[in-house]
Amino acid sequence: MAFVGMSVAARAEGPPNATADDLARVVLSYFPAGAGRIAAISGDTAEIDLPNMPGLAPGVILSVYREREPFYHPVTGVELGRFEDAMGEVEIAQVSEKNASGRILSGTVRVGDGVRIPSKIPLSLSPAAGGGPIPAVLMAILLETGRFQIDAANAVYMLHVTPLPASAHFALRMQNVRTGRTLFEMTAAIYASEDDPVLERWRHLSAPSSPVGK
Repeated sequence: MAFVGMSVAARAEGPPNATADDLARVVLSYFPAGAGRIAAISGDTAEIDLPNMPGLAPGVILSVYREREPFYHPVTGVELGRFEDAMGEVEIAQVSEKNASGRILSGTVRVGDGVRIPSKIPLSLSPAAGGGPIPAVLMAILLETGRFQIDAANAVYMLHVTPLPASAHFALRMQNVRTGRTLFEMTAAIYASEDDPVLERWRHLSAPSSPVGK
């Protein structure tokens, strides 16, 4: 199952009817692949160049790494990449089109260091999540993307799913559990599908918050 990044506009509008796969795409769009560079540092604030990470949201934690010497193929001698050292973490605070600022959470970070979202994102489901099988279905789809690992003990992010009173509507919220910051909030409703009564269909009732200027 392959997912592509979504623009802020597409994410804010959302389809009129959506499946759990569509909701998984929305969640994944807040964690774009790609990398950036630390452009400036002032105190514990880092300014970051993000030329190829559209959709990044405040509250996301980036790993900071420092490139070292290259390494080569033992037979052909072709350069395969560079060794790297893990240097720390930065939590995104504000995002513009190709730049961001964030708070340095740990480590020794300097200008020129690279930043990216870890290849495996530790995620958990709130223990109080309601909604019958829907939260478990959504978590299973996220796991299939290969970007997330379900790790309740070491989760960096938690997905909250809360039934709304006297309706078939649900509130969804993604939270950074280390800092308490909310990445997005949205509401959805489920509708039984004639073709697949287990995996019910979802419809957006309100869009997730835009990450720009949040």
